[in-house]
Amino acid sequence: MRRLALALVLLGCTSRAACPPGDLTLPSSGTPAFAVRRSDNLSASAIALLDAHGTILEADFIDSGTRAANLVTTLAGDLALPSSPLGPRTIGWIGRFEVDVLTFVHDGVTTEVDLRGETLTTPHGFTANPQDALLLSDQPTILVTRQMPNDDPSAPDLQRGNDVVVVANGQITRRIALGADAPIPDCRTDCTALARPAALLELTAGDARAVVVVLSRLNASYTDGVVGAVVTIDPATWQVSAPIELEPYRDCLYARVDPTNASRAYVLCEGPTFTTEDVRLPQSGIVELVLLPDGTLAVTDSFMPSPGDPAPYNGLVALGDGRVLYVAAGNLDAGIADRLVDLDMHTGTLRVVYGASTAFVLGDGTALAGTALVPDAARNAILRFHVGTDVVLEDVVAFDDCIDLPPRQIAPLSF
Repeated sequence: MRRLALALVLLGCTSRAACPPGDLTLPSSGTPAFAVRRSDNLSASAIALLDAHGTILEADFIDSGTRAANLVTTLAGDLALPSSPLGPRTIGWIGRFEVDVLTFVHDGVTTEVDLRGETLTTPHGFTANPQDALLLSDQPTILVTRQMPNDDPSAPDLQRGNDVVVVANGQITRRIALGADAPIPDCRTDCTALARPAALLELTAGDARAVVVVLSRLNASYTDGVVGAVVTIDPATWQVSAPIELEPYRDCLYARVDPTNASRAYVLCEGPTFTTEDVRLPQSGIVELVLLPDGTLAVTDSFMPSPGDPAPYNGLVALGDGRVLYVAAGNLDAGIADRLVDLDMHTGTLRVVYGASTAFVLGDGTALAGTALVPDAARNAILRFHVGTDVVLEDVVAFDDCIDLPPRQIAPLSF
């Protein structure tokens, strides 16, 4: 929600008068490999489906106008796709601020989970603002990060927020408190940095398994905080580790597993919120994590941009073997556009591989088998890059339909 003021660039009208809504129908040909969130970041969204090459199979699987049996909650503008698949033949999405619902469709059957810990028909006193969802690899259980706390001290345990919850059989069954709030030094008001969990991923190393939870650790007003951190959750016992602080990085939000190594992951921290790139630079970066065979998590490498380098902001894509893509945000007032950067974590070398036409238009992409896909809202298109020694733009796959909602995020599916 706090990104809305920064990222809100409305590209064209979103009138749907002559556009039939999506009806949750899978494409008649081709196998979906990716879901695409299309949104005006305000009030309307749609989800498209792509194949493994980035070809559009279905431009409108579901949208904010869809009315289907067993679907109670419509798509809002503040929407997120889970960063990893929620199971075979399953398409899921998260209604975030003031929606608080995880929805997924599996073989035509729709399930909705109220992430406030209440029923969908019960009046609610807080918004959980869920951020990410993760299906555990060995059980039909989904973990969800809830970023907002409940200000009501008498709220039941399952309605506390600022935590991770366990979802099974379509409802919350357990709350996992993270114990990662921290006092903000040299502070006069609003002086508690809440854990504010964001991304989720699962790492394995031999017989060891751990869920990694990325913590942005900001105060209630999102104006101050402490260094970002990660904690691990043991999925066998639900035990939470002590926070591993990612000094000096702040506002850590994104994480991706290395596609060439299931024990390794990368975390992107964007630095202090609501500031310019030069202010964010000393506290923005990317951290490499590795799960060791004994089940502990170690920081094995980190990247901090040098003065003049593009600062990481969002759009983290893991290419493998220490190599990632990230988006450096532009600045509308200064006339600086977004840039897509190819970074080798292990050598520290980086190269800008694409420059957008304006700011806040390059979104969260993904990669598969030598291809990287990145949404460009300004072009209303998916950028397809060949990943080899260099990252080279090879195609621009444009949406040409009546929806008129630009792409913002691409996430993998398992079909």
